[in-house]
Formats: sequence, C-alpha cells, structure tokens
Amino acid sequence: GVKHVGLGMESYARSPAARAVWDEADETCRARHGFSLLTVVRENPRELWVRGTRLVHPDGVLNLTQFTQVALAVAAVADVAELRDRAAFVEDALFAGHSLGEYSALAAVPRVMPLAAVVDIVYQRGLTMDRLVARDAQGRSPYAMGAMRPNLAGLTEAQALSLVVDTGAATGLPLFVVNHNVRNRQYAVTGDVAALKVLREKLLQRSTTQKPAWVDVPGIDVPFHSPLLRDGVDAFRATLDAALPKDVDAALLNHRYVPNLTGTVFRLERAFLQEVADATGSTRVKKWLDTWNDEVVSGATPAPNVLARALLIEVLAYQFASPVKWTGVQDVMFDRVQQCIEVQSQTERVAGGMVDPAARGSIRAVTAACSD
Repeated sequence: GVKHVGLGMESYARSPAARAVWDEADETCRARHGFSLLTVVRENPRELWVRGTRLVHPDGVLNLTQFTQVALAVAAVADVAELRDRAAFVEDALFAGHSLGEYSALAAVPRVMPLAAVVDIVYQRGLTMDRLVARDAQGRSPYAMGAMRPNLAGLTEAQALSLVVDTGAATGLPLFVVNHNVRNRQYAVTGDVAALKVLREKLLQRSTTQKPAWVDVPGIDVPFHSPLLRDGVDAFRATLDAALPKDVDAALLNHRYVPNLTGTVFRLERAFLQEVADATGSTRVKKWLDTWNDEVVSGATPAPNVLARALLIEVLAYQFASPVKWTGVQDVMFDRVQQCIEVQSQTERVAGGMVDPAARGSIRAVTAACSD
C-alpha cells in the first residue's frame, strides 16, 4: 500500500549511492526483463508493452505486482546503500524484512543476494504470483486485502482468527489471515472480495471505539501469503536456485537472519529444520531431517554452506504462499535490539507502526529518520 509515483526519487536526487542502485537496477530490468524500472516508477503508465505482451492496470502498471515488488525492493536497497555511504549501517546486525522486505533485508548482505539477483528474483516472484490470479479484460482481480484490529472489536487474537475461518466457511469463499503484524492489534487478511466484505461488516459492527476495527489495504489485488499461491512454489524455487550465488557463506545467515516463514532465527540446527518442515510440509526439508546429524559432516547431510543455501531457497520458495509471522520476528529482534531506526518518508512510514507496544518498551529508542 505504500507504492506511489516517484517512489524513491527523493533519495535518487539526493544520494549518489542510492542513485547508483536505481541506475543498476534499471539497467538490469532493461537488459534482462524488457522494461525500464525508472519509467514505471516515474510515469506509472496505464499500459506497458514488455517483450510483445501488453500489460494494463486501471491505476497504472506500478500496481501490477511484478513491478510493485521490484520498485519497493530496489527503494529499500537504495536506502541501505545511502546508510552505508554515510557510515550509518551496522554490518553485523540482525536482519529481517516484512514480506517483500525480506528480500531487501537479504540484499543488505550482498554476498548472499546481490542487487541483480534481487531484481531477478522479485520480478519473477511477482510474475509467479500474478499468473496465479485470473483477471478480467480491465485487469481487475477478484481478490483484495484488509487489516483487522481485534483490540478495537473487543476480540482476543484467538477469537479474531476464528472469525476469519468461520466467515470463509460461511461464504464458501477463500479467506485467510496472512500477516500476523502486531499481536492482538493488526492482522492482514486476504481472499475473495465478497468474503472480505462480509468480514469487514462483522468487524465494523463490533468496533468499540471511533477507530474502525477493519481497514482496507489499497492497491492489493493478489492474495499474498495465502495457500491460493501454493501452485507457484516449485517454479519460484527454480528461480531462486538460478539467481542466488552458488556459494553462500552459512555464517552470514546463521543466528542473524530472521525469516518470515517461521518467525524464529535461521540456524543450521535440527530444530529449525523441523520448524520449516512444520510450516511448509516440504519433502526436501523432511529428507534432510531424516538424514540429519548434529555434526553436519559429509555424507547424506549437505555441508554447512550447501545446506544454508538450500535451506534459504526452501524458506523463500514457500514464503510468498505462507503467512508472515512478523509477531515472532519481533519477539526475536527486540529481545536483542537496543535501538530501531526507520528510514522512510513521512508518507511511507509503515514499519514503525507495526512495532508491538510490548516490544517497543524493551528497546532503548525508536527513531524515525525521514528522508524528506
């Protein structure tokens, strides 16, 4: 919901480091994918031809998820580049990102995910998602997204989650909680527009304050992080395998990276593999578990770097079709983080608003550093 014409162009004009990121990404998009990222961001045309295919969206093609995802990911990578240029980036920090932001977080460690890989991966991620959604002649999708706020409806977390399940069952339409953003306070829900309308009315009727217990999320018409996208996992796994560096240093991920899929820290331990298996049902991970030994030595179990890369691919392959466990990510992060700085413009500030108040109290300071 934060995409807009001119996204990231303030930092493009201000920072040579950010500009270099945008220019490299634009060159990658032109050479490998047949479109100009800067044109999409600056002009947001309603129609765009990409390698013989006509793409349309009533609100401009920046709203097509393959373009949205590249633009948002590159904007975040550019922010990191500017932080590094100003000697304000902590190189050995924990890292995590919300949904698409997970790729930008991984890109903060270039030896894990270089910029060209980020562009290739998130573009294909968007295409994979979009191809799983049927659209009408005007480019409209039958899906949407909103955010429910249980605390404003007098509901507990369990009651709110049950309400979504019950509403989906009663309507006979797909409806899923896909982002666990702030415990008891904010959960993103996606599914069929008609089912979302029913849920919206139920929550608004229960609103206990002047603030609504439901908020529509504008510009989202793909059922992100829902089982509706599971058919795209295999194809996206192949994209990840082709794009990621062949040699990934396990030490860059181990006990530093906190993935959305599990909401727990990435670690080359049997317990973490079990968490991934439980979240995905992945036969690959189950096979690794069957041959696991705690020494991670040669034999049936891959060597650490090989296993780290393979496990990263599996975590990301299922990420877009699985709920974002952001509440778990916060539990990990704020147990170890003393200061949190958000770098965004006033209109784009999102992450700071998704900090669990209980977690906020445990950190020394939360600072919003506005790019404008």
